[in-house]
Amino acid sequence: MIADILDRDPNYVELGMYSVMWSEHCSYKNSKEVLRTFPTKGERVLQGTG
Repeated sequence: MIADILDRDPNYVELGMYSVMWSEHCSYKNSKEVLRTFPTKGERVLQGTG
């Protein structure tokens, strides 16, 4: 997918940049809405928010 975007094979630094961009930590702002749908209280919830 990266090679298609760049229209060439990525170099080592570019691979590192893409891995950071696509990591869960960096994409948290995109997954916040999904995470909000998870239960935070209940018998089967071990750890709620916070």
